[in-house]
Amino acid sequence: MQHIFSPPVIASLSTLIFIALGLNKIVPSVLFKPVEMIGNCTLPLALMVVGGNIALVELKNINKKVLSVFLFGKLIILPALGLWIVLKLALPQLFGFLIIMQLAMPSATSLSVIVRRYNREDALISQGIFFSHIISLITIPLFLGLYLSLVVLK
Repeated sequence: MQHIFSPPVIASLSTLIFIALGLNKIVPSVLFKPVEMIGNCTLPLALMVVGGNIALVELKNINKKVLSVFLFGKLIILPALGLWIVLKLALPQLFGFLIIMQLAMPSATSLSVIVRRYNREDALISQGIFFSHIISLITIPLFLGLYLSLVVLK
């Protein structure tokens, strides 16, 4: 149970409760500004993690079979299955678009940080993150375009 309630999960839940109670409107800017500045660091830090993962990828040591299965499942099967479910449920366009977009995204860069935290082998994770970001340059527009053509232009 302690793994479920990690510090990021507790922070996210606390924030949602804070906003739901309307307490975010009474926070003085002197407290909010530093939090906003930390939040603005998210993208540059994520790019640094991806860059570090790229540095760890050794092309000669790639486990092609495992990586292929992972990438096929993550970037093809999940978005395709999600697309089928969204179309069958006839969800509102924006909601369906957000689901497909989320399913088509590459692996989270935080995976490498989590793996290192628990002292596990991170070479495969680094390879998966790196190649999923590269391949998603094709699969994201493919699945979003497919969704828009099937839903919006039908």
